[in-house]
Amino acid sequence: MKSLTEIKGQAQAVMQLQTALLNDRISHAYLFLGCEGVGKKTAAFAFAAALHCSKRGEDGKHCRVCNSCLKMEHGNHPDLYLVEPQGSTVKIEQIREIQAQSAFKQLDSRYKVIIIDDAQKMTEEAANCLLKILEEPPKDNVFILLAGSMYAVLPTIISRCQLIRFNSLAPRIIRDILLEEAGIPEEKASLLSELAGGSVSQALKIWESWSEDNQWRSPERILEVLKRQDRLALLALSAQMEKDQYLQPTLEFLMRWFRDVLVWEKTSCVKLVSNQKMVGEHWPAPQRSEKAVALISEALKRLKQNANPRLTLDVLFLKLHDLLGYSESINFTAHKDN
Repeated sequence: MKSLTEIKGQAQAVMQLQTALLNDRISHAYLFLGCEGVGKKTAAFAFAAALHCSKRGEDGKHCRVCNSCLKMEHGNHPDLYLVEPQGSTVKIEQIREIQAQSAFKQLDSRYKVIIIDDAQKMTEEAANCLLKILEEPPKDNVFILLAGSMYAVLPTIISRCQLIRFNSLAPRIIRDILLEEAGIPEEKASLLSELAGGSVSQALKIWESWSEDNQWRSPERILEVLKRQDRLALLALSAQMEKDQYLQPTLEFLMRWFRDVLVWEKTSCVKLVSNQKMVGEHWPAPQRSEKAVALISEALKRLKQNANPRLTLDVLFLKLHDLLGYSESINFTAHKDN
């Protein structure tokens, strides 16, 4: 289990938590806000470990050797509770269970820590139940809510929490994490860090998709279908990709390819291109690539709004085919970096 000092790329959030520990001014509730894969959950467990630790340092680092730390490391600390969505939501029964547990005195530490993951997925009933707890918080109970967006969290809950913001991670931070913790080769880690949108978990999802045998996941092969004068092949491509769990990362990777086209055409600077091995000499016209980026971005937006995947892909691929007007082959020969 990481300590607060080992969390990368979140200096402001870590400093806020360290200051609270140093001054012994612990709030009854925190809202850790940031997109998936930026370290919110890691920080929540690190903060919980520091709260439980009987020998923690002034920097908020838990000792790893006291009784509480050993229980945290083994995942069986009696004063730590993790609430995660059951199916697609956090249900009222889960919050009621926490409410019941909060009435009992903590067993092994000064604080009882409750971590609620994906707090934005609480049902209305669950959120209202939690609000009642936060309005009259039990003594020495610390609630840590993790959320990707505050818009789905009740404003009255937000007002009762100390807000800790987690930023999207810089590519170099993601690259280092992939190298050191996931053992991904340096060349792949560098590319993934640029494609990940600031999220380690997104980078790992893309890496997993690359590791599996699926011929439709690379931009080269999608473009090979797009350039054919065969609309039935495009519809077959939609059917192939429709139920792929890596659909969104694949489209984001394709969008980044067109973005690289724009950057290369406007700057001729290979260092600004995410996927340097795909820099070639024959591309779609820059204005078409810009429109392609817009089309894919709109498709991703629709998918996130739960639009029909098959219909969204059909429309996207047909529009891309008409936009790009592929009749000539595309050269994917790598351009050497001078």
